[in-house]
Amino acid sequence: MVPPLPSSGEELAALLKENGYDTNPRGLARNDRSDYFFSSNRESAFLDINADAVRRDGRVPKRPIRLKFYLAVHANGSVLWELEYVRELLGGQESESLDRNPHTPENAPWTP
Repeated sequence: MVPPLPSSGEELAALLKENGYDTNPRGLARNDRSDYFFSSNRESAFLDINADAVRRDGRVPKRPIRLKFYLAVHANGSVLWELEYVRELLGGQESESLDRNPHTPENAPWTP
């Protein structure tokens, strides 16, 4: 059986933090399995986070942040989702998540 992908705001915030992104101190919106996009063979999946929901070095990215996972089979036979990467999408990459709001300055503080 394949374990679930990370979905709580706390789990996602921790993965983002480990990869150099800060999230709003009030928390990150909860996501669920339906927010993930799966490859046709269901061996990889990704989740995009709105650009305004994160900061890197105090700056709001221009594009959404993608967390990509793949299914890894370990020597003991267990199957787990492993994080492949966390990165800002390039221009032209499609996403249902939002780019930075045009009215949000690049160095915007968190809103209370």
